[in-house]
Parts: sequence; structure tokens; C-alpha cells
Amino acid sequence: MVPDTHSAYSEERQRRRVNPSRTSRERRAPDQAAGYRPRYERPASGSGGVPPRRRRRRRSRRPQYLFVVGICSLILLILSLVLLIHSCVTQNPLVGKWKVDSMTSYIFYEGNSGALVVPRGRYTFTYTLDGDQLSIDFHDENALDSSFTFDKDGDELTLVGGNEGARGTYVLQRVNK
Repeated sequence: MVPDTHSAYSEERQRRRVNPSRTSRERRAPDQAAGYRPRYERPASGSGGVPPRRRRRRRSRRPQYLFVVGICSLILLILSLVLLIHSCVTQNPLVGKWKVDSMTSYIFYEGNSGALVVPRGRYTFTYTLDGDQLSIDFHDENALDSSFTFDKDGDELTLVGGNEGARGTYVLQRVNK
């Protein structure tokens, strides 16, 4: 049997041999193809060549992304404010070096330790603060423990009280912070 070269089927086969990647539907104009609609036509402007489906997907994720970024920013802001307030409230007002006179000074360190510096030596101590009450406990038994009521006004520290042998009012000046 001789193949019919004039049939529509054999013509289509011939075309596919010439360009096998294109079908007859693709060779026709879109309005001529029955039920044919192009999958994607690039818009003239606006979307930058992103297919509509991907554009919708991207738009739908944007509010979620902005919400998450907003929540993280809010948490960071609240955390930094809490840390700032905490550092201001719990900051020890006595930390630094305070001069009693030209030869005597108190040094208060963080961690409630300190030293009394006099010409004859240095006496270390621990101290506790309770409101406006300052209690000093010297490590050396030769120095007497003391309790004071204190008032800090800028770079001036006023101590009222003391031990049995040295009660009085002492005004100390801040040397450094």
C-alpha cells in the first residue's frame, strides 16, 4: 500500500520533520486556534516580566513579611527600652572615687566592694545600700565598721553618721566616675 501524501495527516508529519518543536496549534495565530490561549504574554510595562501567577504569590507574601518584620522590630524596641530603664534604675550612685580631703578618699566599685585610701595604707571593705542607708564592713579588724545616711547631689556626696568614735557629717567630692 502506498501512503497517501495528500492527506492532512501526512502534511502535518512533514511539517514536524522540518521543525519538530512546533505543533500546528503554535503555527497558527492565537485567534485562529480553536480553544488555544497563550500561557503567558509579557505585559508592556509594570510587572517587569514576572508571570501573573508569580506576581500574585509575591503580593500575597508581602503582608506576612511586613507583619513579621514589624513584630520583630517591636520586640527589639521593647527589649532595648527595658534594658535602658533597668540600667538607669539599678545603677549604683556611689560607684567611683570620692575625696574626703587632700589625703583621704573612698573608692566604691561595682559589686558592692570598695576601699578607703589613707596615707598609711588602703583598707578594703564591702558595702550595702538600703534606700539612703550605707553600711560599710571593713575586712581589716583595725578599721571600724560604719553606717551612714547618704545624700548624693551631682558630684557631691554627704554622709551623716559613722561609728562610735567618729560620728559626724562628711561631704565628699567626686574625683572620677
